[in-house]
Order: sequence, then structure tokens, then C-alpha cells
Amino acid sequence: MKRFVMTFVLVFLAIVFVSCQATPSTTTATPTGDNVGAFASYSQLESYLKSFYKQKSGERWYLFSSTAVAGAPEMDSAEGSVNFTDGERDYSKTNNQVEGVEEADTILTDGYYIYITSGDKFFIVDAETLEIKFTYTDEANYWSGLYLYNDKVVLIGSYYRYFLIDDPEDTTTETVPSEDGDEVKEPYYYPYYYYTYEYGTKVVVFDKSDIDNVEIARELDFDSSYITSSRMIDGTLYLIMNNYAIRYYYKEDNFIPKYLDSVRSDEMELLPANRIYFMPNDSNDFSYLLLASIAVDTEEEANVKAYLGSIYQVYMSTNNLYATVYRFNYDYETQTYDDKTFILRFAIEDNELVYKAFAEIEGNPLNQFSMDEHEGNFRIAVTDYDYTNEGMAFANNLIILDATSDDEMTFVSSLTGLGKPGERIYSVRFSGDIAYVVTFVNTDPLYKLDLSNPEEPKILGEHY
Repeated sequence: MKRFVMTFVLVFLAIVFVSCQATPSTTTATPTGDNVGAFASYSQLESYLKSFYKQKSGERWYLFSSTAVAGAPEMDSAEGSVNFTDGERDYSKTNNQVEGVEEADTILTDGYYIYITSGDKFFIVDAETLEIKFTYTDEANYWSGLYLYNDKVVLIGSYYRYFLIDDPEDTTTETVPSEDGDEVKEPYYYPYYYYTYEYGTKVVVFDKSDIDNVEIARELDFDSSYITSSRMIDGTLYLIMNNYAIRYYYKEDNFIPKYLDSVRSDEMELLPANRIYFMPNDSNDFSYLLLASIAVDTEEEANVKAYLGSIYQVYMSTNNLYATVYRFNYDYETQTYDDKTFILRFAIEDNELVYKAFAEIEGNPLNQFSMDEHEGNFRIAVTDYDYTNEGMAFANNLIILDATSDDEMTFVSSLTGLGKPGERIYSVRFSGDIAYVVTFVNTDPLYKLDLSNPEEPKILGEHY
């Protein structure tokens, strides 16, 4: 979520991209406010909005056309206004869950330019004039997010391509006359066509040191892999991907993950066998968890490895990556279902993700905000679903595990019984020694939890 400080900038950009050929501003606007622009008065706002309206017989509607956006309005100097300067500018940033751990966004700014991903397009826009300085389009890709680091812009996306194949092997024979009048049988090819496809995760790193000559500095391509999540810490991009190429079966000539790193090669390469690992797995799902670490501001090769298994949700601190796997199990004797969560801890060592420990708990977390690391402990809030012939029951618990132990994440403590009967967790936030948990069915109690003593968590209060 973004904290945008000026509505008209966003409206203006939307109009530019819908029209696809908006004319750059020929006037010099001097927006006020948080160095991005704010209106000096209500009348100025009204004048600006009128320029986008058509009015007829008392009806009004927005006019989205290139003629309406030829130039931004002149912002009159007003008391309290702040014009663009050549000095350092303040600007809004992504609302990251963990300080120091960047998360991808679709619109970012450095105060001077606005960087936008939209479908298969990427734009760099001058924040002052709203002139589009750079456009990149790749129709085969869908861009889901981007990062900024120094002079680099990192685009992350996915692709899905279809191919029409003409199969020449589907043949039969037909009788045809020869030159001497005899009849002979010759092969006849039936026109047999079918579609095949390929998919994967794509990363493009742009060098924007010269904004008038933006260049691609690096490309990465991970075949048959879906991006699950990503993070960036001090210029190192961490990609978490699921590769399902062997989920249901494997081909003898195609069961090794492939990837391309343009600093190494222009062709897909097989991941070396010593970079493929086995990790605790219940044998219910054999696929690959692909982890990649990329120093985007260098020419270092990407560090890529694969683990047999797959994951669902992730939480990342400056020390560890935590990945969760959900499982629903059926007990034939009791004819009941229960659900479990496997937690995998990967430590960050020399900018590489290294598997360290495993834990199994009852219940499932709602999302990444249900997880947190604090002072060597991993905290996770879960709802445990218990399915029986009599219906479904919920149990809401907070579990604390040791985030420093190897092999097994040692149990520290738990706080159980949050919520009323029939309620499940709908929201969780951690803030140091305090956690806030909302459970809900028809009412929405908010629990304030004291986690200052990891071995004895307690409820400080609840509000209905």
C-alpha cells in the first residue's frame, strides 16, 4: 500500500497511459506540498478538474483523451507552497513489513522520477513534468513488481507462451500413379497440429544512471517456475519460487530445473546437481522450491539452488527467511481432519539462503503478517481447524519457537484459546514485545498480547 500525497498526479498518470500517446507538458508546473504536488486552493483544484470534464444538458463526465492532458495547470504560488528544487527530495516509500527488508511494489519513486509497472509495460516518468522518459514493453511477460537500488531498477514478472506445433510424424500411405503407369504407395502426411507452452519467472535489471539512455544491465529467466514472493536487503534480491515441473510425474530428459543468468550465458543452463537439496518432506508433494540470491548492483553470478518441496507463505527478517507449507490430514480411524503447518527456516549467510531448521505445528497462519521474528524467537499466530462429523471447530493460538536452533526449531511456549467459540483469526500485527490479534465471527474482539517474556506470553486486554 502506498501513501500517495497527491491525487491529481495519479489521475494524470492514468489518463496518460490510457491514451498511450499523451503529449508531454509544455508548461512548467510548480506543484506544492510533499515535493510531489498539492493544490494551493480549492479553486485551483476545481479549475484543474474542469479541464477533464465534458458537460452537456446538465450531465458531466471525465474526458480521457490526449487533448485533455496536453499540459498540467500552472500552480500559482501560495502561502505554504513548496516548489521543486534541485536539492534532496522527500518521497513516500513502500509500506514494508520489516524495516530493512524491501518488498516489491508496482509504483515507486525516488523523488525525481516515478517508476511504474502495468501489465506488460514499464514506465519511467518525470515526477515534475510528468513526461514519460522511458518505456519498456515485452508482450510475453506480465510484470508484477519492481525494486529500486542505487542506479538500478529491477523488474519481476512471469511469462506464459503458447506454441503451435505441426507434428510431421503422423503419417499414413496412399496409392498414387507412377511415371510408367504403375501404382505405388507413398507416405502421406496428415496435417496434425497441437499446442505446447512454456512458462516461468523473468527478472530484468535496468541501469538508469543516464535517464535519457536507460539500458538493460542483466536478465534472468527461471523456466517452469512461479514466483511466490521476493525481498531485497541492501541491494541483494531474494527470489522465492515454486517449480512444479515434476509435481505429478517427471520426464527422464527433463527433471532438472533450468535457468538463465545473462552474466553467465545467453542460454538456459541446468542447475548443477550439487545445488539441488532434499529437505524435510512428507512425500505428499514433490516439486522444487527454487531460491535465488542476486546482487543487482554487481556482475556477480546469481546464487541459485533448489530444494525438493514447495511452500505457500513466506516471512523474511534481516536474519532469516521462513517458509510455510500447509497440510490437511485425514484420520481414517476417527474419521476426522486436522491441519498442520511445516515451517522451514533459511538463514541469510553471505547473502545466500541456507537451510537451517524445521518445525511442525497445528493450525495455519492467515498470511505473512501472522509471522514475526524478535530477539531470537519466531512468533506465529495460527487458527487450527478441527473437522469432525459434528461440524468444524476452531482454535486460535500463538506459538513461539527458537529462531536460532538448528535442525529443529525448538518449542518455547504458546498462548492458546484466543477468541470465542466459532471465531478464527482475521488479522495479526506484531510490534516488538506486543502482538495484536483480531478474531471474528459476528463480533470482532481485538486481543493485545504481551510477548516480552517469550516463555510466558499473556493477554493484556481484549476489546469488543
